Amino acid sequence: MYQKQNIINCYNKVAAKYADQFFGELAYKPLDRMVLSRFAADNDDKGKIADLGCGCGHTTAFLQNFGAKNIVGIDLSPEMIVMAQSLCPTIDFEVGNILELQYPDYHFAAILAFYAIVHFNEAELAQALTEIHRVTQTDGQFLFSFHTEEQVMAVADLLEEKVEVNFHFFDADKVLEMLKDCGWTIVDAFVRYPYHGKEYPSKRAYILCKKH
Repeated sequence: MYQKQNIINCYNKVAAKYADQFFGELAYKPLDRMVLSRFAADNDDKGKIADLGCGCGHTTAFLQNFGAKNIVGIDLSPEMIVMAQSLCPTIDFEVGNILELQYPDYHFAAILAFYAIVHFNEAELAQALTEIHRVTQTDGQFLFSFHTEEQVMAVADLLEEKVEVNFHFFDADKVLEMLKDCGWTIVDAFVRYPYHGKEYPSKRAYILCKKH
């Protein structure tokens, strides 16, 4: 069952601590910076870009700094959006749900979703991939990342706050098949090992796909 209210409660509660810990995390993630900077360069002049599950806005700000001026950050948590807007006042942010995006078909030229699918089960992930496909323009890119090695983690404490939320890790090969079933064409995909001592010790998948 989709844990929408639990997710909202969780990130509303930890928003300030989350921003304090993660807003600068790209400084020690060179591969992430390389992937994001290329995505920004490829899409800076093609139209509106969405950063789904933007959290405190650090990936949104990174894209803007690399030329993606026409961008909006979208997150389910109102408090996260408040935090993102305060940290990145020149960027537009709004509350929104990846499973029910309030935009017409073919609206976005490109979409980013870094770790934005971590609270979906497989059925919800398929729904999200289909919904993102719907609002993406023809030839538009979709770049996203997630924790690999399939499992579900029930988390009761996040950043020293009591929460009740599940984190889903996915098998990368299964996700690639789901993308194809949802109409996406895979452009690139790879898995990296964690930065030792600097992040949660899981492997992470990065997938770039295109809508044809």
